[in-house]
This record gives sequence, C-alpha cells and structure tokens, in this order.
Amino acid sequence: MELHFDLIDRPDHLAELSRTLKDASIIAFDTEFIRETTYTPNLALIQVATEQQAWLIDVLALSVEQMQPLLEVLRDPKILKVLHSAYGDQECLYYAYNMTATPTLDTFEAASLLGYGDSVSLRDLIRSLLGVKVPKDHTRTDWLKRPIQDEMKKYALADVQYLVGVGQEILDQLDKAGRRDWALDLSAYYEDHMVYQDSVDEIAERLAASGRLNPRSYAILKEVIRWREKRARELNIPRRRVADDGALLDISNARPQNLEQLEKFRGINKGEIQRQGRILLEILKSYSNKNEEDLPPLPPILKPNAMQTRAMDLLSTYLRMLCEQMRIAPRQVLTAKELKRIVVDELWDPQQWVDHGLCRPQVAELFGPEIKAMLQGKRALTLKDGRLHVIKSEES
Repeated sequence: MELHFDLIDRPDHLAELSRTLKDASIIAFDTEFIRETTYTPNLALIQVATEQQAWLIDVLALSVEQMQPLLEVLRDPKILKVLHSAYGDQECLYYAYNMTATPTLDTFEAASLLGYGDSVSLRDLIRSLLGVKVPKDHTRTDWLKRPIQDEMKKYALADVQYLVGVGQEILDQLDKAGRRDWALDLSAYYEDHMVYQDSVDEIAERLAASGRLNPRSYAILKEVIRWREKRARELNIPRRRVADDGALLDISNARPQNLEQLEKFRGINKGEIQRQGRILLEILKSYSNKNEEDLPPLPPILKPNAMQTRAMDLLSTYLRMLCEQMRIAPRQVLTAKELKRIVVDELWDPQQWVDHGLCRPQVAELFGPEIKAMLQGKRALTLKDGRLHVIKSEES
C-alpha cells in the first residue's frame, strides 16, 4: 500500500483527493482528537484510505467550507465507509461539521457478531484477519500540536491502512453468517445525530434508579442536570468540572436555600457557585413551590423479588451459553436491565421484547425460542464433568 506522509493542508489537494475517493466503493477513515479538557472533542486529524493508498488530512489548516469535498464523500450513499469503534469518530464529525458519515461499517460492532468478543481492538482484528502486527496506541499524543512527528504520522496511517482489508474480511464473514444487515444496522446507530445530543433524561433516569428520589426531587434533578449541560457546553469543559452527578443528586434532595448552604456541597465547582449559584437557587425554589400534579412522574424502578432474581441469574447463565455457541457478544443480545424487564413484567413472547424496544428483531429470532423454552420449563441446566449442559424437554 502507498502511504502519504505529507499532511494534506491545501484546498486544491483535498479536492483532488476527494475525486480519487469518489471512484472507490469502499473506503476507511479514522480521526485523531483531544477531549480531556473540553466538553466537545477537538478534531485534529482525519485519516482516509482506499485499498491501495492512505492519506492524512490536516483539518486545522482547512475551513469548514474547504472541507466540503471530503464531507461529500463521507456522505456519499454509494461508498461504504469502514471505521472501528464509530462513536468517537462520528461525534467529531458532528461537532466539527454538523454531519456524520453514512453508510458505515463499524468493525468493532460487526466483530462482536462473529465471535471476536465483546470489545476487540482494531490492532487485534488486524492481526487476526490479516496477520499483520501494528504498533501500540499513542494515547498521550497531543494531536493538536504542529508539526506532527513522522513517528506519529506512521501510527496515524496504521489506523486506516489496513482498515479496508479488515472491513472486506468482516463483510465476507458476515455474509456467511447471514448477519450483514444486523451489523450495518448496529453501525447506522452512530450515524444518528440524536446520539450526540445532551442526554438530560437519560442521566436523570440513571440517577433515579438509586431509589433516593421523590417526584419533586426528580423534577429538580432534571433541571439542574439541564443547567450543568448548558454550562459545560458554554464553557466547553467536561461536565464533571461544573458539577458531578453525585453533587446534583444531593442538591436535588437537600434543596439548599442560600449560597452558604450551597457552598457546603462537594462535587460542584466553587467558581460556578459564585457565578451561577443564584440561578441554581432559583431553579430549586421554583420547583419547590410547584403543585404535586405538575411534577413529572418518577421513572419506573423494577424491583425483582427473590424468585425473580434467581430466574434472572439462570437466564443470564443460559444466555451466555447461547452467545458462546452462536459466536455473538452478550452485549448485542440482552443486557441485565433488559432481562430484568422481561422477568419482572413477564414478557414471555419474544415479539414483545421487540415491541418494547428491548432488543432487535434478529435477537428475538435467534435467541427468543430458547429463552422462551427456558421460561416455560422446557430447558434445564446440569453440571457434568465440570461443565454446564442443557437438558431439553418438550413438556411444559
């Protein structure tokens, strides 16, 4: 493969590269970014490759308008874009250019459907599929610094120079297993712009699962989370540097009434208390005075009894056995939270799992009959020679 170590930092060179990429039916791309001290990632470099060549693009030297030829390629429906662990790369494109690449194949997600485990690295995939050993990650590199050293350029290109080959091998295996559509569906999730929006409700529901909130505290929690996300975005700093989750949970329950009381809470930035404390106190005051009927309901908290807990443990064990047999990572099937919902709400019909958004249709089709049989008492697990075995029975 021909590797181009010179950074593409001129609009005419990028336009020429984009014309080359348009002739390919499959390309690979990757990004380098920094986000340790910011709310949104700072995109520093984009790497792209065809099967024959790989390039480095200096996004710091090119305006959004000048980047348009490449962005058009990344949105071209006729070109499949291969990437590994798509969230970070797609998030970079979203915040830098208000777009995401499509259509895509995320080899991290696809590999989890082919027996490579829950979280296989790109380095391990390259070694397994292509027999090539690539250098270890340079996780501490500041990709925003210029000039980029040749060693770092070599590392950056290694991320994409083998990715088209990996993608093609993965696609072949997906076709043989009948799982291409499933993998593309998983990859398309990261193409949705909503994935990168502020997740106030999601954070609030996760914290409410502790069972420490009443409806009024929950309503306050949602608003102080909204305040934190807005401040973190305005200041472009990680949300934890404004306030951590624990502090917001405690404030929502205790409802301090003045700045002196607010300052006693750990986990909230003292400077933000000085700048924004009165706004926070107004939020607390406004929701403290609301009528009960005007408050949002608490999200349902599933509390399985002892028998249901044992059933969940049994189902989880059987599910892991089935995943091993079918060479599918458990995270792509049913999580502990989803199993809890199935058991507590008695959702015995696999179609109900799909209707309630607990799993994809492929999961219900592949695993549904066996899980349903276990729920109906038609499957049992036994220990023999130190290994678990399944006993099947057609009797109810």
